[in-house]
Amino acid sequence: MTKKFLFAFLFVIWCGATMTICAQEDEAIETDTPAVEQTADSTEVIPQAADQASDTIQKAADQASDTIQKAADQASDTIQKAANQASTTIQQTADQSGATLQLSADQASATVRQAADQAAASIYEAAENFLAQRQAAEAAEAALRATAEETEQKIAELNALKYNRKRIAMLRFPCLAATYTVGAETMQSATVADDLLSDFNQYFLQSPRFRVLSRQDDAAIENEKLRILNAAAASGDDTELAKLTKEMGLDYFLTGTVKQLYIAPPQTTVIQLTGAQYVSIPSAVIELDYRIVDVATTEIIWADHIIIDLAPQEIAQARGSVFTLYHILTQMASRRIAEAMDAIAPIRILQISPTGEFTLDRAGTLIIPGALFDVFRRGEPILDPETGEELGCPEYRLATVQVKRVDAKFSYAEICTGSGVITPSDLENGLIARPYRMPVMVGTPSATQPAATSAPIILLPQDR
Repeated sequence: MTKKFLFAFLFVIWCGATMTICAQEDEAIETDTPAVEQTADSTEVIPQAADQASDTIQKAADQASDTIQKAADQASDTIQKAANQASTTIQQTADQSGATLQLSADQASATVRQAADQAAASIYEAAENFLAQRQAAEAAEAALRATAEETEQKIAELNALKYNRKRIAMLRFPCLAATYTVGAETMQSATVADDLLSDFNQYFLQSPRFRVLSRQDDAAIENEKLRILNAAAASGDDTELAKLTKEMGLDYFLTGTVKQLYIAPPQTTVIQLTGAQYVSIPSAVIELDYRIVDVATTEIIWADHIIIDLAPQEIAQARGSVFTLYHILTQMASRRIAEAMDAIAPIRILQISPTGEFTLDRAGTLIIPGALFDVFRRGEPILDPETGEELGCPEYRLATVQVKRVDAKFSYAEICTGSGVITPSDLENGLIARPYRMPVMVGTPSATQPAATSAPIILLPQDR
């Protein structure tokens, strides 16, 4: 490539020299003819000059070619050396970089592995701590729950003392028979006793004057003690029962006996005119007796014998359902027993509104709107002149009230008849209410005679 370039360069120079010579010859011819002749004489000299110029050019071209070749060879050697040095340097740098990267990778891997091990150890330690804290929390929760139950029990006991709430134990009634006929089926006596006990609790718990303890109240009485109580109740030994209940801090206990329970099998009657079937139950009866015993004195403060023989119209309300009749009997019997609360803790009048509305401390299913109650004022206690024993307090009837509405804790009544004056001091000293009793009249009352007399009624000592 370099030689071709050199030859082209020399050729250009030669062409330029030739053209210059030709131009000079033309000018000489035109200017002076003699000069032409003189030039013609010199034609022999031009080839010689051309040959010399050609030799000179050839030598210069050879020298230039040699010089260029040497320069090219030197440049190629220099480039090759530089390339080799660069390759060596790059290889060394690459080796060093690879070693450095490998070292960095090893260090990074070791660091990551160490960090992973530390993280795993931390997680394991945290998990152990969490399990330990969870166990501690569960133990603390159990302790708090036990403490809360104990505190609640103590608060209930303190409230019972503070508000003078009587503690009464409801015991299972023993049955005279092992089984009873209930419709077409036979019911075990234990089932009857449990159902009656459940109904007793339902009614007695509606009174704010009692704290009821039963076989179902595990927080207050241990099951073992209750089994002992029920066993004593089955034997009918009130003295032993009073001893056991006194150790438990009870004031009263209720016990009794189921003597009879009978629901006749249903009878189906076909009406010939229409072909319809009518299911009827001929009879349903329950008989039991009960007593409420004062634990402190072992005295029977109330006792009664109950016979509930449902009338045909009452049986008809069950619409042939033996199960419904059974529950009607047990609930009526329980209600009759619950009415004995009035012998221990009569209903109290808590307040009288400016509009004349009485607030009674009894609610629930024992009081319904429309029920009538007599309101009494208590007198001074009366003592037995011979023994000095306090017999009770006289009660003076003041009015008859009718219940208008009932809520969860109280019932509200208004006066419908009255034969006495109620003063603020009466309310402060305590007014009580008892279920209305139709007064017995002797002879024909006059138009001005009150509906009921205000003669005092002597109460039991337990009414205090």
